[in-house]
Amino acid sequence: MSCSYWLWTFVMERWVRVITVGGLSPCTMSRAALAGVTLVVLIVLALLGLAVAGAAAVDESADEAINVTPPHIHPDELEDDADLDGIQALLSAYLRGNLESSAIDISEQEYEMAREVLGDAYHERLSQLGSIDELTDEDGHPALFEVSRDEQEELADLLEAFDAVYAEYLDAVEAGEEELAVELAQELFILDAEIAELSESLLDSYDRLEELLEIDMETAQSAVIERTDETGSQTASAVEGTLTVTDLEVAIEDEVASFTEPMTVTGTLVTDEGEAVANEVIVLEIEERVVEVTTDADGSFSFEFRPVLSLAGETDVSVAFVPQRGQPYLGDTAADTVVIEQADPTLSLSTEVDTVSFGDEVAFEGLFEVDGEAVPVGELEVRLDDLVESTIAVSAGQFDGSVTVPAAVPAGTAQLVINWPYEDVAIAPETTSIDLEVAETESELTVAGTFGTSITVDGHLSTVAGDPIADQQVAVSLGGHDLGVVVTDEDGVYRGVFEVPAALEAGETDLVATFDGAGTNLESTVVTVVVEVPATDSTGTLALVVRVWDWMTDVAPGWVWGMIVVGVLGLAALGLRWSRGSVSSSAGEFIDEATTRPAPSQVEVPDELADDLLTAAEAHLEASRPAAATVLGYGALRTHLGEDRTGLSAAAFLEEYRGTAPNGHLDAITEVTDGFHRVVFAGEPVEQSAADTYLELVRGVVEPSAG
Repeated sequence: MSCSYWLWTFVMERWVRVITVGGLSPCTMSRAALAGVTLVVLIVLALLGLAVAGAAAVDESADEAINVTPPHIHPDELEDDADLDGIQALLSAYLRGNLESSAIDISEQEYEMAREVLGDAYHERLSQLGSIDELTDEDGHPALFEVSRDEQEELADLLEAFDAVYAEYLDAVEAGEEELAVELAQELFILDAEIAELSESLLDSYDRLEELLEIDMETAQSAVIERTDETGSQTASAVEGTLTVTDLEVAIEDEVASFTEPMTVTGTLVTDEGEAVANEVIVLEIEERVVEVTTDADGSFSFEFRPVLSLAGETDVSVAFVPQRGQPYLGDTAADTVVIEQADPTLSLSTEVDTVSFGDEVAFEGLFEVDGEAVPVGELEVRLDDLVESTIAVSAGQFDGSVTVPAAVPAGTAQLVINWPYEDVAIAPETTSIDLEVAETESELTVAGTFGTSITVDGHLSTVAGDPIADQQVAVSLGGHDLGVVVTDEDGVYRGVFEVPAALEAGETDLVATFDGAGTNLESTVVTVVVEVPATDSTGTLALVVRVWDWMTDVAPGWVWGMIVVGVLGLAALGLRWSRGSVSSSAGEFIDEATTRPAPSQVEVPDELADDLLTAAEAHLEASRPAAATVLGYGALRTHLGEDRTGLSAAAFLEEYRGTAPNGHLDAITEVTDGFHRVVFAGEPVEQSAADTYLELVRGVVEPSAG
């Protein structure tokens, strides 16, 4: 454990003892005096923290580990004279090394390990490189490292799938299951084509990294080439032993074609040795549409085709032979040129309703035709007053669907629009619409306020029928003072944490929530409740701690967190000693805590202070300060459990309660203590979600006893 921790705890414990032994018992001090002493001590601790941090920086400068920036210092906070170019080079070397290691794992078919190497640590270094780039004129090309990682992970997935299919193929061949072997060989052929394409893209990314950053990617390149060459050989072997290569030829007999004047496509399908694929039903794909034809004795076929998505003007029309299950062939593709003329379509649309309101599902249907001929396929855009956008498929000229009326569509007349948007394909653009009358819906609003060091305002916005209203703004005021605006979530719930206006007097006052409904189809609504504003003391212990915490977290880096939490726990300790009278005797002699401290399960629980600390922690969490939330949450936990020895380390505190944790809460105490230790003494960042989990665990320990 760091020397800074012991220095802080030593000073804090001695402060308590000096105050008590010297006759400055909290019992004899005014709250203002106590706050003044506290502020002086916290300032002293801040100076000590600066000194300790400076010493720590000297120690860290001697550490030449690959972790080029301390984990608790974000690159954005680096000093101007830091060797940013050197850090950038080290980060690039780290990322290059991980790509290389992952490529080697891929070549050895260790796919899980290959992905793990490109996991969280790689992502963290990639993020650091991006931050460094923002501070320098040099580009470390984090985007290219990210593309390389994504391609390499995808390659690992494809190769793993290939290996599984290849193993199945060998088993099928050995078992004499010819039809299954054919199907698996076709799948291998498709996978190998995808692997070859992705490998080529990954190797191009490697080349760009080499060129732009002057780094050596040869080992990674060799590993990828070796593995993909192996899959190519395995595929060729499977194809040669199982499938027959085919040769497709097609011709379009018409020079000009359109949807109203379909083209005639003829062709032949033979094997690579010239033998006709005779008298078989084959599947052809054209414009991603499937056409089934039957070949004759010569392998010839013919069909008519109405273009829908082919480019207008002179264009190549591609036709692909797609072998079906059990057909022992490899597919092939051919194309021919034709001039496509645009055709003008018609769209029709109908609904069964003409008046709608918030939350209504509006069903519709329609037809998409050209000169009475159904358009076989396509995708239409659906819009409701340009605020709701979706797509819907056309099948044999018909379409149907529905849209839900959101709050954002204003009351009045709205348009339901169906659009074929393509401008340069065989079927020209077309749009149709119908008008809908949107009625106003009555809304209902609730509000409640909870006071701590701030006020937490909660409520719910819904229709009078109880349907939640999401993504709407609710304005909140207290005693005529505007607090701010909050937004409802998907369940219509809103929550905000606000400072209590300094000019607001203690006593009953109005808490008002207002939804004005502007720009929506919802009626405005206002709700008012009377709340009791508690008396506040700006020099109070908790207020002082929170204000100092806010100031320090705004202007200082992570090393001050330990100092602040020791101050918080010191204040909690003073509160406990004050209430229990166990600090000093009338003669001013210090009483040994080891003889007066009750067992953990017997300590009188100071819930009021613990609850206040927890409320402050929740406010920091709401303001996206997870580190502050974690530290104050830990302080609430120790205060609730009656911890009054500021010299007791986190580890010692945990050991104190092992086996005697009240209500079986040892797991929660362990996890919260570990989170505190990571934030304060290991200097690790903490995610918002992790801090939320810590506070939930603290609530589970603190709140059950509140009643």
